[in-house]
Amino acid sequence: MGRLHERLTDTADEIARLERAQDAYLAWRTEHGRLVARGQAAAQVLQAREDWLLDELVVYPPAYLLVELGPPPANPEGYAAWRRGAQALECYRATYDIDDPYRTLADDVRAVATMGVR
Repeated sequence: MGRLHERLTDTADEIARLERAQDAYLAWRTEHGRLVARGQAAAQVLQAREDWLLDELVVYPPAYLLVELGPPPANPEGYAAWRRGAQALECYRATYDIDDPYRTLADDVRAVATMGVR
């Protein structure tokens, strides 16, 4: 009987702990819910903008993407892969402030990438 009482006490303590955690979560959600919703909405807008820009790159690919990736393929798998490649290259160019319309990579990366290629 003592063991059962001990288990019941432990269970009651665990329930109380979980109720406190739930109350804390609900308080945090009440306090920060609008900020989270605004952040999620902003993320959706940014994602839509990125998708639109990638669609534009498919229709009007700049010279540097044509050199690196070739023309966008017509088949769905190739098209998706081309978009992923274009996205990665555009992120790289944005990170390293490359705005030259004929150059995809930074000079130091281009030198390493072409090492041994004759």
